[in-house]
Amino acid sequence: MKQLSSRFTTAVRNAALVGGIAVFSAGQAMAAAIPINIEGIQEQITAGGTSAGTVAGYVALALAVLACAGVVFGMLRKA
Repeated sequence: MKQLSSRFTTAVRNAALVGGIAVFSAGQAMAAAIPINIEGIQEQITAGGTSAGTVAGYVALALAVLACAGVVFGMLRKA
């Protein structure tokens, strides 16, 4: 009885492996067959990078202004 259970378990495991590989292979083949146009996405990424650089510049400027204001207020407080 134990041998039958072991054979059944082995058969189920092997079937699951074969099925998984078949599904993965079919997915890869379908992905290669469907053309995807990513031109618009590339433009959006480029525009996002440009705007992120602009925002980073504004943040750096704001931090510099706050640092200068802190120094000025510190000097006025000591005076």
